[in-house]
Amino acid sequence: MPNVEALDGFLAALACCPDTILRSEYIPIIQSGSSADGDLVFEDMDEATRFMTLVGRQWNHVNAQLSSGEGYLPLLVER
Repeated sequence: MPNVEALDGFLAALACCPDTILRSEYIPIIQSGSSADGDLVFEDMDEATRFMTLVGRQWNHVNAQLSSGEGYLPLLVER
């Protein structure tokens, strides 16, 4: 994933999918392409755990927005 906005959109697309997409299916896609060998590299287990926690929080946030019936507001980062 190139940035947090792309991650947000990706998770929204997954949440709208009629089939359930398992975490084990989408995490490798998020992690791909970040190093020469194509993997996201973490300095230690704490960093990996923090990453997975943050992705899980964003997943829950996107799903809550889409389930609320109030509409989905994509995450946009002001530069």
